[in-house]
Amino acid sequence: MTLLSLAFLMALTSFFASSATPVAGRPGIAPHLWEMTSFTHAEDAPVEVGNPARYSAQFLPDGEVAFTLDCNSGQADYIATDGRVALANLETSDARCPSGSHSVAFAGLLSTVENYRFDDEGNLILRGPQGAIRLRPALTGVTWQWQGIADNDGSMVVALTAPERYTLEFLTDGALVIHTDCNRGRARAKIDGIAMAIHIDGVTRMACLAGSLSNLYLTGLTNVEHWYLFNGVLTLSLPDGAGAMIFSPVVNTGANSHGAN
Repeated sequence: MTLLSLAFLMALTSFFASSATPVAGRPGIAPHLWEMTSFTHAEDAPVEVGNPARYSAQFLPDGEVAFTLDCNSGQADYIATDGRVALANLETSDARCPSGSHSVAFAGLLSTVENYRFDDEGNLILRGPQGAIRLRPALTGVTWQWQGIADNDGSMVVALTAPERYTLEFLTDGALVIHTDCNRGRARAKIDGIAMAIHIDGVTRMACLAGSLSNLYLTGLTNVEHWYLFNGVLTLSLPDGAGAMIFSPVVNTGANSHGAN
């Protein structure tokens, strides 16, 4: 066990005793970004998408879904529950995208989707009579609120009462914006497959209220080894059996309140 991991475990032990609260999943389709990685027309072979970030969907909690379709954008109303999804009032801009764009194919398939499911890797599969779309979960586009720390059995050993005070925002250039109780910071995330390393560049030095988990939060982030995003839950795993940091997405990126946990 590394000294840093040992320090984290000691800090964790000093703050909380173990509880048996399970890690909660999220119903429906989570509101983070979903990027199209492939699509299939009817019985044709799947078409792989070279730049998935140019084709995305975000199912917002207010019942609207927003799309990026290469050089175009769009939106629709939706209902998604128990594996069924229905889109209505689909509207898109009509710019002429470069040759080879999948904008028209993406819009056409979206307009006919009827079912959704998640595969074993956490990808979202949308399917209708005209074909199917596979979308991968993305880290960008939302604020990730820290829900707490789970042990290796999935039980929460730290559960926050004010997760909006401890957040992450992943930017497209690899930078991270951090809120840690009453302070803010900047960091960078190096991602290679499921491996992740976070380097914190700097944090403000305001004195937060008694009971703050700021030091525990920052120490945990610097120990992150891997990331997993499944069913709307972002899991950042820690080394040497120290468990995992659990995050949930929120669309509202407004200012967070300050104080103690």
